[in-house]
Amino acid sequence: MKTSQRIIFPVILLFFGLGLFTACNPQPARLKQDKILDITWEALRPNTSSQNRANWEVVNVNRVYGRDVVAEFSSIPISNCPGPIPPENQAIRSSSEYWFVRAIPKPWTSPTVTTAKSSTIESIMPEPLFREAYFLIDPFTGQIVARKFICSKGN
Repeated sequence: MKTSQRIIFPVILLFFGLGLFTACNPQPARLKQDKILDITWEALRPNTSSQNRANWEVVNVNRVYGRDVVAEFSSIPISNCPGPIPPENQAIRSSSEYWFVRAIPKPWTSPTVTTAKSSTIESIMPEPLFREAYFLIDPFTGQIVARKFICSKGN
């Protein structure tokens, strides 16, 4: 065998070997938005008063980089939220991609109540203590990296 053939053959084997290795180890698939919203609700539900997903509105759900949202999760959340104390936030990697979700409680409007003196519409908030909930979720594993609850002060 010539010297050039001895060099080319291992290079070809290496090229095909790396190609097969890459094909056998594909990148994990990113979770879809619907699955992220399910994960968000399961994490939020224990802290809600109503335990009813229909009482919540997702106002933001998008993929972001950590550097774009790290400040959102660095402030100290208000601690008087109902339910169990959430786990501590994990480190947010500035170059990593995440799902960012922001949810707020929907106001509920009761039917018109008619009395002898007037007709009124009373607005009742099904989640009286919550104002907002933020989540940062790993797009591959669905693990919640960070969360922040903003609640009203109790009486």
